[in-house]
Amino acid sequence: MSKVSKLVSGLISQNPVMVFSKSYCPYCTRAKNELTKKKIAFKAIELDNTKDGGDIQAYLQQLTTQRTVPNIFANGHHIGGCDDTLDKLASGMFQKLLTGKKGPFVVAETPEQSTSAKEESGTESEHTDTSAATPVAKPVGKGKAAAESKPAKLPAAQPQAKSTANVFPPAA
Repeated sequence: MSKVSKLVSGLISQNPVMVFSKSYCPYCTRAKNELTKKKIAFKAIELDNTKDGGDIQAYLQQLTTQRTVPNIFANGHHIGGCDDTLDKLASGMFQKLLTGKKGPFVVAETPEQSTSAKEESGTESEHTDTSAATPVAKPVGKGKAAAESKPAKLPAAQPQAKSTANVFPPAA
């Protein structure tokens, strides 16, 4: 496992909500503001201010097929970007993911991962409001199989057929 993959896996596994962001991105700001408004604690890594930010973003693309930021994970589930996050927050699905079963991106933490994720992540911020934060469980692995598991790769998005239902014929 490469340094970057260990770092990303550790961050996703150690943080119930992990936001990979860029400091100048308005979509990142909006997603983080909505999480804060809903009193959901999260950790954010600003890729533009992080030593390995470009490598982290490239690895996230391999992992999720998403190149853009924000790239958000909840309880080991890949949420997606800003619109995906806002939709899941509005529907209550985001909150359900936090209290449900761990997602495919949670890996068992080794002491080495814990230390490297904290030391190597560069610029990071943790946003917590414990007064009314959504309760979340810490990721834990069970047994040898969990310790050896790797993050699952998501299938590539399939192209969808274009709908012509709302297309009007040209005026004569």
